Amino acid sequence: MHRIFKNFGLCLIILLGLSCVSKKTAQPGYRMEPFADSPRIFYGETGEPTKGEHQTSTSEKLSQEELSRIQSLVAKRTQQSIWFVRVPLSSSQSHRSQLWVYLAPDIVNSRYRSGLAYTISMLSSSRGLYVSEPWRYVQVSLPDKVFDSVLETPGISELPFQYPSQNRRGSENKQEMLTQDELVALLDYVRNPKVYFEFDSMKINPVLATTYVREKIAETVVSQPLISINKVADEVRITFGFVHNGLYAHGTKLTYKITGQGYELIKWGLFVA
Repeated sequence: MHRIFKNFGLCLIILLGLSCVSKKTAQPGYRMEPFADSPRIFYGETGEPTKGEHQTSTSEKLSQEELSRIQSLVAKRTQQSIWFVRVPLSSSQSHRSQLWVYLAPDIVNSRYRSGLAYTISMLSSSRGLYVSEPWRYVQVSLPDKVFDSVLETPGISELPFQYPSQNRRGSENKQEMLTQDELVALLDYVRNPKVYFEFDSMKINPVLATTYVREKIAETVVSQPLISINKVADEVRITFGFVHNGLYAHGTKLTYKITGQGYELIKWGLFVA
């Protein structure tokens, strides 16, 4: 009998210990494994690391030393868990100039997530590392999807974007802020490829009326990530594509006019910078 109670007590201690560990690592509203055990990293434009021997740009895999430095830097600024790290293209691993660290979202619902992120500059520079002030990101699910309680590395078209966006000097652009519901409704409309074959304005505009442009836009809105959304007066300017530090950026810019019935696409253009 004494042995039974002894074993029972041992089991109870183990269970209580596990319960305490669970309380320390659990995140309210979602589940996520510790960053150190399973780092989430999105590389370049595909999510996968690439080597640069025969390329003009690369997004080589982060080393364990680099990951440790990132964790250490973030841990000095916040107790929030890291969701994932985004590594843009660079000219080479030795010149990796910048990356973005996204913390676990602090605002979560089935279609919308928002949280804080840091920009880490000069990752491999002998001058040391620079960590920006935190900025806010937003992630909106595709129209036919909802977010569940598990945080995973985002797909290409669902990568978070900075909102409100900032200009090159780091200050917020003059713009009207959209609410959560307005952002979700706007992006549900914009990301619906069917509407680009129905716009009356596209029939009037010779450029927008071409089959090539309609198909190009319809493909872009479901395959490329958002870079920025700006609402100024009765227009909404949306940029899709990729930004790779000081190396280059490319994508598509779309301007929609707000009407009583919704939105009309009035401008379209490709950009490379």
